[in-house]
Amino acid sequence: MTPVVAGMISGDRSSFYGVGFYSLQDTLWDDKGRHYFNSCTIEGDMDFIFGVGQSLYEVIISCSISVCEAYPGKAIIGFITAQGRMNVDDENGFVFKNCNIHGFGKTYLGTPWRSYARVLFYKTTMSSIIQPLGWQPWNSSVDGGVEFSEYDNMGPGSALSGRVSWLKKLDSSTLMKMTSTEFVARNGESGEVEKYCGRFLMVATGETSDPFVLAMEALSSFPGKVIHSTRFKSGKEFKDEHVFVVGAENSKREKEER
Repeated sequence: MTPVVAGMISGDRSSFYGVGFYSLQDTLWDDKGRHYFNSCTIEGDMDFIFGVGQSLYEVIISCSISVCEAYPGKAIIGFITAQGRMNVDDENGFVFKNCNIHGFGKTYLGTPWRSYARVLFYKTTMSSIIQPLGWQPWNSSVDGGVEFSEYDNMGPGSALSGRVSWLKKLDSSTLMKMTSTEFVARNGESGEVEKYCGRFLMVATGETSDPFVLAMEALSSFPGKVIHSTRFKSGKEFKDEHVFVVGAENSKREKEER
C-alpha cells in the first residue's frame, strides 16, 4: 500500500469546521502547530491521523473517524493514530472528544510513532471494530514516556478490561486541560491562553448559490455583527476595524484583500 496524504497541516492556530479528509494510509498529516477540528470526517486504515500536532478533534454536529479495512484478505490490522511527540516537556498531542469511531474490519486506536507519543480519547463512541487491546507498540515494546489515555468513552469497543497494561492515567487537572479548547489556545512558551477579539465576523463558507453559516460554539452570544460573504459589498463599513474571516480559498482571500 502506498501512503497518500489527503491533507498536511503545519501552520499554527489552524481551525477546520465540517471538513472531510479521505484516503487510506496516512490520510491526515497533523504535522505541527496548534489545530482545532470541529465536525470533521477523517477516513483511512493505517496510521491515518499522524504527526506532531497539538490538536483537539471534537464535535458540535458530528466528528467522524471512519475506518477502512487495512490490506483486505491479509491478517494486518491498522491504527487510527500515530502521534510523534519527542520530548516529555512538549505540549503536543492528539485529543479526540465526543467523536464517533465506526467502519469495517478491525483497528487499534493507535501506536506510538515516537517515544513520548500522547493521545487521549474522551467521551467518544467506539464501535466493535476497536481491538480489545486498544493500542499496540511501534516495535516490540513501549517506552515509559508514552501517554495513551481513555476516559468516559462509550460503545462496544470502549471496554477497558482488555486494554494494554501501559494505558496512562491522568489526574483531573490534566484531563480538564486537555479536553478544553485551552489545549490548543495556550502559548507553549509563555503558558498564556491566547484570545482574539473582534467586533465583526465574516463567514465565507458554502457555495455562492447555497451560502451557510457554520454552527460554531458561542456564535449565538457573539456581541458583534455576523455576515456571510455573499452579503459583502464594500469594505467601507469595516475600515480600521478588526474582522474575523472564516472560510477558505477564493472567497475568503478576496474579502481579506478588500
